[in-house]
Amino acid sequence: MYCKSPTHSTILVWVKKYGLYGLSEVSRKQEEMTKHNNWAIILDESVQFGQEKLLLIYGVNLDHIDFSRPLEFADLTPLTIKAAKSWNAENIKSEIDLIKERIGKIKYAVADQGSSIKKALKLSEIPHVHDVTHKISLIMEHKYKKDQRFVDFTKRMAKMRGSLCLSKVAHVLPPIQRSKARFLNLTSTTEWAMAVLKMLEEDNPENNIEIDALKWVGDFEELIFELNELNKLVNEIQIIFKRMGISKNTVEQYNKILKETYKDTTKKFCENFEEYISQTIEMLSKEEQLLCSSDIIESAFGKYKNYLSLNPMLGITNLSLCLSAFTMEPDTCDVEKIFNTIKVEDIKQWTKQNMQTSVLKKRKEVLNIKKSGVKNNFEKH
Repeated sequence: MYCKSPTHSTILVWVKKYGLYGLSEVSRKQEEMTKHNNWAIILDESVQFGQEKLLLIYGVNLDHIDFSRPLEFADLTPLTIKAAKSWNAENIKSEIDLIKERIGKIKYAVADQGSSIKKALKLSEIPHVHDVTHKISLIMEHKYKKDQRFVDFTKRMAKMRGSLCLSKVAHVLPPIQRSKARFLNLTSTTEWAMAVLKMLEEDNPENNIEIDALKWVGDFEELIFELNELNKLVNEIQIIFKRMGISKNTVEQYNKILKETYKDTTKKFCENFEEYISQTIEMLSKEEQLLCSSDIIESAFGKYKNYLSLNPMLGITNLSLCLSAFTMEPDTCDVEKIFNTIKVEDIKQWTKQNMQTSVLKKRKEVLNIKKSGVKNNFEKH
């Protein structure tokens, strides 16, 4: 029997059905879920094209977590996917209250230190575990933001990229520095700087052009060695705590690393990080092991944005249901059940309740743009 290949529109509808079923499944299993009463949530809001922000909340059943590895999408239960022009603390609290009605008590939440989320969790009386990645970034920012050596170094890198990007030395330019993430991930910068110092030390005549362009890096040798040492420590810390959370065992592993690598250059960082660990453990003293990473929600947003990359003007639409679909691993029987349970009309109703008017639709309405003969892959969505 010959069957036509499904069109992009059909596949997008399938993804939305999967996602909506995942969200609906929480309501269907409400009684079973409240019996566990051992939940944590991971939440964040994402800025998209235009004014809308998307609030995403995942649930994690702590009884089923494998602390020998980082969280996977299959470990998550989608709880809230909702768009609004802005999310203040009271709005977020309202969504959390609805979640409590469905799953019962929430032991703690993992999130960054966004002011609205932070206040919402306080209003909801839910302990807030600060995401370890963002915490490390804040400690690094506090240490280097006003350090004149670091300021001058980053300015020289930016100037070099801007003035020599089309030159003969374009192949040795420093990595791009994202303003929001320059304290979050120094690995690429330190690896580049260390490689440059090694090249300058070797002083190979064949590299004279590159050496002339990069000899200024040698003026920052002390800072570069310091950043390299600190970056190694940070990477080891993240591997431990992102994978296994905060516990007696991971704290012991952390202390072992310090004994082997402790130097004056990392002293201030270690003091601030240990304060973070102590405060978190004290806040949740009854918990033997704590999740402390929200990387999984960042990964979900990254995958979702990749879906939209062909048309960034689209903004936030019901395609955000893919954030729920990511968490599902249905077998063949489940697929048939999902498609029979969720109708296109259900997707439309969910969209009215949870989504704003997309940027693309507003553009067409205001500019009175009519459909042309060329179809846009996302036009209907």
